[in-house]
Amino acid sequence: MKPRCKNCNLQTTAPMTLYVDTAGNDVSGRGTAASPYASVTRAMRAVPKIAHPVNIVVTDSIGAMPFPLGAWPQTIDNEIIDGGSLTIYGKGAPTRKTVDGGPHTVTAVADIGSNAQRVTIGGAAFTPDDFCGYWLRVVTGGHVDRTWPVYGNAATTICIPQDNTGDKVHNGDTVEIIYPSIVFAVDNMDIAYLPRSALTNVAGGYGKFTLANLRFDASASTNWTQFVVGSDVGAADTTIMEFVSMEGLDYGAIFYNVGLNMYTAYDTTYVADCDADILNMGEGIDGPGLSLYTSSVRAGGGLAQYSGALYSIAVAGVLRLYDPNPAFFGGCAAVETFCYSSSVYAWLAGVDNATPAVSLSIGDFQLKINVEGDCNYAVDAAHTCTVYFHSGNSCSPTLTALSALRVGTLAQVMIHDAMANFLGATAGQEAYVFVEDAAVKSATWPAAHTLVTDAHGANLVRST
Repeated sequence: MKPRCKNCNLQTTAPMTLYVDTAGNDVSGRGTAASPYASVTRAMRAVPKIAHPVNIVVTDSIGAMPFPLGAWPQTIDNEIIDGGSLTIYGKGAPTRKTVDGGPHTVTAVADIGSNAQRVTIGGAAFTPDDFCGYWLRVVTGGHVDRTWPVYGNAATTICIPQDNTGDKVHNGDTVEIIYPSIVFAVDNMDIAYLPRSALTNVAGGYGKFTLANLRFDASASTNWTQFVVGSDVGAADTTIMEFVSMEGLDYGAIFYNVGLNMYTAYDTTYVADCDADILNMGEGIDGPGLSLYTSSVRAGGGLAQYSGALYSIAVAGVLRLYDPNPAFFGGCAAVETFCYSSSVYAWLAGVDNATPAVSLSIGDFQLKINVEGDCNYAVDAAHTCTVYFHSGNSCSPTLTALSALRVGTLAQVMIHDAMANFLGATAGQEAYVFVEDAAVKSATWPAAHTLVTDAHGANLVRST
């Protein structure tokens, strides 16, 4: 792919900062704070081959007013070489959600397996999943300004990621629901991030391309809309998305051959300069991350992932995994696999009581999941596949299926422990059922070191 930047035959000779503002001018502007451009599209035309940190700052005078369509470039594919990085960030304090935005007092907290945290708000009467596309931020308590994307919410509870640092929400904290105030109206998003160069700093664990404190709104789009991020370097080439919201994308997002939030950004000057006041910004895996939201919420277009590893991401729609070897660490409505190997560490909201929370096809899979909401099976391994359940799985009391696990012909399933929290609450529901032999089923998981099999070759083994 040929670079689309105006000065691609040139190369940066020093760090570079360009400013964008609705009061700027794409013709007479110079990209300085005093004479900004009017669009990021124009700013990107001024960026040559990137050998130093390059920052494009969307200033706070934009407020909540969306940019006109076309202000965001359809493709970003500047060459980024060793020592270079590209960061595009908004500058402005977050906006609190108008309805039910808080502050709210936390009356209880609970870990959901090892992937999510359930925060209970006393006296609440929220609309279910109304907080998808937003973030929860601590206002008062032990970890003020620490912020996480919302996986989903019920009438009185909000689910967010568990924080690997141990800095969680605590009983008695006050929290608020927020979103980025810097908004872009977009009509077609196709970010092809192709550095086309060996990056030794990436191999050392840095992210060379960063978006932060931005909200992309495609709800008024008249064209097909999809957000695409790819790399020819691989998952070690981490894209950083910190407090970034994408809404109304008709076809969701695609990540291929790239990592998301695996490491920290190569250049973290945006953390202080963006004025978001988010304590965990710049932490990579434990940062505020990315939220993907569509108006159809749970059943809508979500995320397609090809290879790579994605962290700190909340997907309101369905996650679809494709070859080769994608790994997902986040929250989504449901998982559909079309690959031969994947790892899923996820909080799942479920779509409806006619849809599996996790639907597996032929291949090898590692699961560590927490299912909340209606679904007909928590996991449907109805094809020829091998599944390994890590410890710490759970399934909410609203499971409506006849079985938590549906095992198909020739499927091989290994569970790490008894998975006592991975059952439906209704009496008579099975822990597992063999789809080709209904007589082989049980309301309890097998004893340790036990193999259960049916005449069609499917089997379930408990390792401990």
